[in-house]
Amino acid sequence: SADLSSYKFAQGDQIRILTLEHKDLSVETAVADDGTIEMPLIGTIKVTGLTVSRLRDVVAQALDKDFIVDPKVNVEILKYRPFYVLGEVKAPGGFEYQAGMDVRKAVALAGGYTRRASQDSIEITRPVLGKKRSFPGRKDTRVLPGDVIEIERRWF
Repeated sequence: SADLSSYKFAQGDQIRILTLEHKDLSVETAVADDGTIEMPLIGTIKVTGLTVSRLRDVVAQALDKDFIVDPKVNVEILKYRPFYVLGEVKAPGGFEYQAGMDVRKAVALAGGYTRRASQDSIEITRPVLGKKRSFPGRKDTRVLPGDVIEIERRWF
């Protein structure tokens, strides 16, 4: 599914956690290589695999347990992890995710197709339930943060 409401944090995401009425406990940070972030008072929190609403609950519960009565916490995604376009494009590499991204726009960011590209042979690799899954894509297939899009070579 290409739905960002169930988006799960992973390495490279940049997030902001606001503790309303306690600005000194708010933080802007990137998810580290080990899938964690650091929070004042709480310390290290494993965020890989958590959704925005679940992370909000985890932070609120940790603060409520020992520090603040009924804390008001908000979590925002500042920057999604990049996606990658590989294969027969003019400028393969990693690109910053933008909402509403599809394969057509991703290829445009990668400089367009090379003359050897098979524009109908697109392979997308995406993490699903903790495992990498590959599936054929089309030009209108939605792209999610962390996706790897490979444009295959056309054989004459």
